Amino acid sequence: MKKLLLLILLFSTSFLFAGKLIYIEGDKEFSDGNLLCKIDTIVRFGENYYYLTVKNISQEEIKIYWNKSMIVDNFRRPVPIVPESLVEFLLEKPELITIIKPGETISFVIHPFSHVLSKKAFSGYKFKFTPLNVGKYFNSKISLTYEYNGKILNVYKEFNLKVKTTISIKDVLFVGLFFAILGGILYIGLGG
Repeated sequence: MKKLLLLILLFSTSFLFAGKLIYIEGDKEFSDGNLLCKIDTIVRFGENYYYLTVKNISQEEIKIYWNKSMIVDNFRRPVPIVPESLVEFLLEKPELITIIKPGETISFVIHPFSHVLSKKAFSGYKFKFTPLNVGKYFNSKISLTYEYNGKILNVYKEFNLKVKTTISIKDVLFVGLFFAILGGILYIGLGG
């Protein structure tokens, strides 16, 4: 009876390690002849974030205006985009701009502005990012605003985010091993 209870406990606890993989359904690339972009998601520490790659396919330098560019946040509102590697500059500059030379490709983990949390610390500010948190299906969009030859232009993409629940076999085996050892200790300790 004790062994059966231990197996039930082991099996049910392994589902605590179930995670959500958020992915973009369908085509991830979009272009307007000047910029070739790809929107995707990445997983870091079990949490999902947007990942954007932008290539300048024109013959001229392009400036991306991040505070005028928009992406949909967890509450389905269009908000400005904040590249994670530029987040410290939010406090210094009201306008974040990235210059891309012809043929150059840049990649960023990006966040909706409403997902950026800051906290004053002894050595300055510390930033934390709210991960993507969507239901089973989420209709989203991204719009990049940029300057090309003195003109302000937009490149735009609508996409669908889908959620897939995942259970890592490695995690289930780890939990199984942990509970097998714990069960053995308890079995011996209780004089089984």
